[in-house]
Amino acid sequence: MPAAYRLAANAPRIAAAAIFANPYVRGGVAIASWLGLAGLVWDAANRVWTKPNSDQAGNYESDGFLYRSNAPGIDSSRSYSSPQEICAISLANRQKGELPTKTYSIARCDAGGFTMRLTVGPSVSEYNYSMVKAGPSSCPAGWFVTPAGCVQTPPPKTLTQQEFEDALAPKPMPERVPQELPQPTPLPIEQPSPWINPDPGPNPQHKPRFVPTGDPAPNPSYDPNSPSSPENQPWYQPGVRIVPSPTVSEPWRVDYQPVARPQPTKDPVTQPENSPGTKPGDKAEQPDLCEKNPGIAACENGDINDVALPSIPTLYERKYPDGLIGIWNQKSDQIKQASAFTLASQLMPTGLTSGTCPTWPITLEFAWWASYGERDVAPPCWIWDVAKTIVIISALMLARSLIFGG
Repeated sequence: MPAAYRLAANAPRIAAAAIFANPYVRGGVAIASWLGLAGLVWDAANRVWTKPNSDQAGNYESDGFLYRSNAPGIDSSRSYSSPQEICAISLANRQKGELPTKTYSIARCDAGGFTMRLTVGPSVSEYNYSMVKAGPSSCPAGWFVTPAGCVQTPPPKTLTQQEFEDALAPKPMPERVPQELPQPTPLPIEQPSPWINPDPGPNPQHKPRFVPTGDPAPNPSYDPNSPSSPENQPWYQPGVRIVPSPTVSEPWRVDYQPVARPQPTKDPVTQPENSPGTKPGDKAEQPDLCEKNPGIAACENGDINDVALPSIPTLYERKYPDGLIGIWNQKSDQIKQASAFTLASQLMPTGLTSGTCPTWPITLEFAWWASYGERDVAPPCWIWDVAKTIVIISALMLARSLIFGG
C-alpha cells in the first residue's frame, strides 16, 4: 500500500546526497530514471560523477559562424566563436568589482544580440547589446569550441557534491527512489502526520487491520469434495477490514470493508495488529498439514510398523564358480589328450637329456678331381628346443580355442 504521507521539500536534495555518496545504487530502476532526467553519469574508471559540459563556461556550440559585438568588456576587433561566448565574457566582466547588492544576469542571448539584466534590490534594469556575424567559422555547425580546440563531443564535466545536488534535486523524483536508497536513509516528511496503525521506522506507513465482528460460522460455499484452498474452508470469520485512506483535508479518514475470512476451524482467529487485513482474494491463515489432509498416513493414530521387504531375485548365476583355477583343473586333461598337444612330442626330440640331435649329411663329390667328402649341415641342437617350445605353446593355444571357443 503506498505511503499516506508526503515528503518534505528538501527530501530530493537529501536523496541526491545519498546517491552521490553511494554510486552503486545507480542501478535501481527509479534512481537510473532520475539520473537520466538530469543527464548525470558515473565515470567508473575515474570514480567521479560527470555530466555533458556543453553548457560549461569555455565550451560553446558552434553554428558555423564567427561573431563580433560592441558590448562592454568585449574586444570589438576580435571575432568570437558563438553568441554564448560573447554573453559569458561580457557578464563576467560586468560582475567584476561590483557591490554584492548588484546582480547581473543574461535575459536573452542569440545571434541578433543579447540583453543584460541588472537587479538592485527591488529595482530591475535591462540593457540591450547587438552582435553581428564576422564570417564563417573553422568549427562546423553542431561541434563545440573548447579550450582544447574544436571537438564533436565535449569532454564531460566532473561534478562536486553541490553541483550534483543542484543538477538532480530540481528534477521530479520518482516515487520508488526512497525504496532504492541505501538503508537506512531517512527522508524528511511533512509534519504533523497522523499515523493510523503505523509501521515502525522513520518513514511510517498506514496499514490495514482486520477486526472480528462475531463468532465463526459454517461456510455455505465450502465444497468438501474439492481440494482445500484459502477460499475453500469449512468456516468463515465475519469481520471488518479497516483500511486507512487519509486525505489532505481528512487525515484520519478510514474505509470500513466488511469481509468474511475463510478459515479451517471454528475457533476465532484474530490477526496481528500490524499485519495486512484480508479481503476477498487474499490468502487466509494456512491450516497445518493434518487439518488439511486428515486421511493421510502421517496423521493416523497408533504405532507405525515396518513391513518386511520382498525377497531379492537372483540377478545372475556364475558359469564357473571356481574361476580360472577350476576351469584349468576341469579342462587340463582334455588339453593333454588333444592331438595338437601330442604333435610336438611326436615331431621333436624330447630334450637334450635323452636322444641325439638329427644329422643331415651331404656328399660333396663332384668328380674324381673334385671330391670334398661329406659335410653335416644340420642346425645347432638348441634350435630344436626353441622349435619344440614354440610348437607346444601354439598347440596349447589351439587346444584352448577348440575346447573353450573364442
